[in-house]
Amino acid sequence: MRLRQQLLLLTLGPLLAASFAVALLVRPAVDRLLVDSAEHEARQQLALQSLAIEAQLREIQARLDAYATYPAIRDGTPESIARTLIPLRAKVPGIDVLNFIATDGTVRRAEGGTINVRERYYFPDVLRGVPVVTKVIVDIDRGIPEVLILRPVRDAQDRVKGAVGASLRLTDVVRRIGAIALTHPGFVMLVDADGRPVSGAALPGITDSLAAAADTVGAPGVDGAVPSTWRAMLARMRSADSGTARLAVGEDRYRVQFRRLAQLDWWVAIGVEEDALYAPLTRVSTLLLATLLALVLLAVVAAQVTRARVLRPIEALSASLDAVGRGDLAARAPVPAQPELAEFAVAFNRMADDLQEQTRRRAAEEADRAAASAVLAEREAMFIALFNASPSVLGVYRESDGRWLRVNAAFCAFEGTVADALLATTVDARGPVRDAGLRATLLQGLRDGAWPEGQRLRREDASGRPRDLLVSLAPFTLDGERLVFLAGVDISELVRLEEQLRQAQKLDVVGRLAGGVAHDFNNMLTGILGASDLLGSQLPAASPLHEDVRIIQDSARRAASLTYQLLTFSRVQPATMQPTDLHATVRAAVALARRTFDRKVAIEEALEAASPWVLGDLTLLQTVVMNLLVNARDAMPEGGRVRVGTTAADGTLVLTVADTGHGMPPEVASRIFEPFFTTKSVGKGTGLGLSVAFGIVREHGGTIAVESRVDAGTTFTVRLPLAAAAQAEARTAESPSAGIVRAAAGGRLLLVDDEALVRATSARALRLAGHEVLVAEDGPAALRLLEGGARVDLAVLDLTMPGMDGLATLRALRAVQPALPAIVCSGYAVEGQLQRITLEPDVEVLAKPFSLSDLTARVARRLATPPAPPPPSR
Repeated sequence: MRLRQQLLLLTLGPLLAASFAVALLVRPAVDRLLVDSAEHEARQQLALQSLAIEAQLREIQARLDAYATYPAIRDGTPESIARTLIPLRAKVPGIDVLNFIATDGTVRRAEGGTINVRERYYFPDVLRGVPVVTKVIVDIDRGIPEVLILRPVRDAQDRVKGAVGASLRLTDVVRRIGAIALTHPGFVMLVDADGRPVSGAALPGITDSLAAAADTVGAPGVDGAVPSTWRAMLARMRSADSGTARLAVGEDRYRVQFRRLAQLDWWVAIGVEEDALYAPLTRVSTLLLATLLALVLLAVVAAQVTRARVLRPIEALSASLDAVGRGDLAARAPVPAQPELAEFAVAFNRMADDLQEQTRRRAAEEADRAAASAVLAEREAMFIALFNASPSVLGVYRESDGRWLRVNAAFCAFEGTVADALLATTVDARGPVRDAGLRATLLQGLRDGAWPEGQRLRREDASGRPRDLLVSLAPFTLDGERLVFLAGVDISELVRLEEQLRQAQKLDVVGRLAGGVAHDFNNMLTGILGASDLLGSQLPAASPLHEDVRIIQDSARRAASLTYQLLTFSRVQPATMQPTDLHATVRAAVALARRTFDRKVAIEEALEAASPWVLGDLTLLQTVVMNLLVNARDAMPEGGRVRVGTTAADGTLVLTVADTGHGMPPEVASRIFEPFFTTKSVGKGTGLGLSVAFGIVREHGGTIAVESRVDAGTTFTVRLPLAAAAQAEARTAESPSAGIVRAAAGGRLLLVDDEALVRATSARALRLAGHEVLVAEDGPAALRLLEGGARVDLAVLDLTMPGMDGLATLRALRAVQPALPAIVCSGYAVEGQLQRITLEPDVEVLAKPFSLSDLTARVARRLATPPAPPPPSR
């Protein structure tokens, strides 16, 4: 303990002890004396008033009990009883009214008249013969508070015939309560059973809220508006016959002595202000506190003087010692004037200088080591995180014995085991480079720079699935030990994508070639169909050559179907959505399959749908059915049964193709519609058949699903929207036109086509149909005709022409002759070309190859159609 603290303690200690002794011993004794005196006075007053009130109540009750046994009252009528009670009222001191209450609630008043108290709360007790002392009632006529005292009247058979009732005026009680004189400031109050003050001093905020609750029938008057301090005092009073309670009224605090009046269940309460009670003690305490403060102030001044002269140099040196002890090495002690203390301060400062320098050097060394350790730990944590989280197969083995020292999660997954099991093995037993010669080759290739990205290896993982890995080895030294780092990047997906890309490129080349070939075929087939139509139109009706012409036309149409499929394959032929008989499509595909499949494969038909009509492309739907049949055949290499059926459900036509083949596990069935996915051996499938079928069904607004179990067969279910009834009926009633269709009124036509054969046959047919035909071999030639002044009713153009194609030609012609209607003939279109041409107003598309009957019919219909209004000018 410091000297200054000791000095203060010696000075102030006795003073504080004396003060606490006074506070602990003197004040409680004085407090108890004052309280006991006030409470004794209150108890005397309570006893005196309570005894007086209770004596008066007992006398009234005894008188009423005696009246109830009078024969004139017991055996009389209500009228006679009322007359009997009139002279008896004067014999009962303190009462104001003496009446008889009949069992029907009628009260005959002495001064005349009657009232009925049947609805009063105390009336049921009267009927039961129970003595009653009511709550305070304020007489309406006189405004006097009173209490009703009721005693039952029984007849000779001991039956209740009513009650004798007297009203006790509380005026005298109130006057006696108000006349009580108290030694200390306070109040005297009479409180009824409901907690309402009947008489006594007015308490602000309490008596006024309670007074409003009184009524003429004595109903309870305490409500939620009464302050909680009054309700707390009532709770204390109701818990005992007498005792002490506390009451707060505004800023005043009262100690309340109470006593219960047993007859009325009321209380007499006397309250004394606590401030007045404790005033003498407060004055003594104030004087004592002032004396104590003066003594303390004197002691502090004396201690400060002593400290300034004696203790300050020692305290300064002690503070410096404490600062250095807490780690403040820059703290130095001031050198005092006293020689003894000055020598000690100089020695201390020299020691502090040496300690500060040593600490600085040690802190710098620790900081360098901590920084290096933090960098090392950070890099090690980063390496471990990257090593463990890498999807590549990573491992480190010791070069001397080949034991694995660390492997990551991808390595464990590849080997199908846990890390602890792998760390107990060597590189010769586990991992993708178990061959020592291969490892030597990889290391040598690394040193020579032959494989900077690693060597591609195919290995099987723990499940037997082949994986393509790009493996590299990197030797390094750690803690004097030669280690090798192995990295195997899984490139299986990349290899698969490369293979898919090569297949897609092959298909793209084949598709482009097929599209070009189909275009040339379409032009030739258009000429063949046109020439055969012209030939057939010139033959006599009975000529046998008509059969030859029909054979030529049927062959050309079959060739046209082939070119349609080629164009669809090359992705340049858009699907032609029209009502199609799916049953006829299925029968044609089944017939082809029966001719080409092995006889061990039996095909059954169950076409049960009521309506076979769907909205779709005939050729594409044939492709779907044929691909499903081929897939079913390939699933039954030893033979089996294929069932093709149709049903109708919820506005769709349901096509099912079920086989009895080897089936598929769930993991294969989930990928069956992926492009290039196949379970067939190399050279036996491209993996595109079911993918193409899936795309065609989706393009038709339908769905395709597969259900399969191993060794239990496979079922493909295709759902296609049914065609509307009107569309199906129109398609059923539709029949191809035969021969050249003549227009009702010939028109002037402009025919533009770069193929001479198509131009010749088309122009001749249109002239035979009654039209005037202007012919041009390309777009510029057609434009020159219109620029020369020619005007035409309709333009018939080829879509694909060298130089200026059909769309450019049409736009150029419309620049000369606006709103010129047109029919565009298409045998081949590059991507998006047909979509752009159909956006032009007043344009129809006629697919090549077409017959001359199709051409002349389309021209006749187009000329009969009113032209569309010209586009608004911009």
